Amino acid sequence: KFPFLSFLLAHWMACAYHLVADIEDKDVNWLTESHLVGASPLAVYNTAMYWAVMTMSTIGYGDVTAVTSAERLTSTIAMLIGASVFAY
Repeated sequence: KFPFLSFLLAHWMACAYHLVADIEDKDVNWLTESHLVGASPLAVYNTAMYWAVMTMSTIGYGDVTAVTSAERLTSTIAMLIGASVFAY
């Protein structure tokens, strides 16, 4: 049960992280900093999922980072959710 919940939350967080970059439509965001502009959807999802798992597990290597304020807010919420899941 726990692995499924963790995967599902990571998927939602990855989708939310990409959605924030899409909605904001800024010239510089995590997609541009990660050199993913024009990349395949699978490459973008893979990177977003990687970010979500690293954020949830509190490892956070720092190679995919929030650039805009909305991305920072999304990252903060993701950290709180991740901590809450692991505390449960």
